[in-house]
Amino acid sequence: MTKARRFYESATAVEIAGNWAIQLDGRPVRTPGGVPLQVPYNKLGQAMAQEWDAQGDDINPATMPLCGLANAAIDRIASDRTVFIDQLSHYAKSDLICYWADEPEDLVSRQGEVWQPLLNWAGSALGAHLTATSGVIHVDQPAEAIQAITAKVGRLNDFELAAVTDIATSLSSVVMALAVYHGQLSAVAAYDAAMVDEHYQAEKWGEDKEALDRQRQIKVDVLATATFLELIQ
Repeated sequence: MTKARRFYESATAVEIAGNWAIQLDGRPVRTPGGVPLQVPYNKLGQAMAQEWDAQGDDINPATMPLCGLANAAIDRIASDRTVFIDQLSHYAKSDLICYWADEPEDLVSRQGEVWQPLLNWAGSALGAHLTATSGVIHVDQPAEAIQAITAKVGRLNDFELAAVTDIATSLSSVVMALAVYHGQLSAVAAYDAAMVDEHYQAEKWGEDKEALDRQRQIKVDVLATATFLELIQ
């Protein structure tokens, strides 16, 4: 893949009609969809401009997660919110924290320590009383629980929905994503909760480099998305 060379001296966030537009040497940046890259949050706009300023001789989109999430909110979510709301509803039907191990006992205990409080929180704060099971056989969740989560995510704005969808996808848990959004769980704690099984296996059998690299990337992604959430709240 040919890299795009840096063609500008500096990036700035400029207020335009209540939004913050990213400009490169005074020229507007556009999203992949071709519309101006503008966000209604000053702090996010400034941070996105810093991502552009931090680029070296080549522009690497992978090092601009905030801009990536903003692009997703503007280009993809704004035009079809239903797709993303339905996606999160689907995650709720098979949320990671609802599928506990059968054995060994110490793994089940670890899962319980971090997942049961999240299940309790989902019931009390979200009105979603999810059913937990042992093993991998699918369990149908109560329709009322799915409806409650669907209603919660449906009230998110486009930028919030982009962030919650990203975390839910990374961690296989819409409950964890909403817990991060509501400040119930830190991004690091959410990552650790999602990796209970992986960390247990590494302790027992040793670390696998490929798995470790994947986990590190997930953590980087979740931390970046949590920063995005902080900048828009």
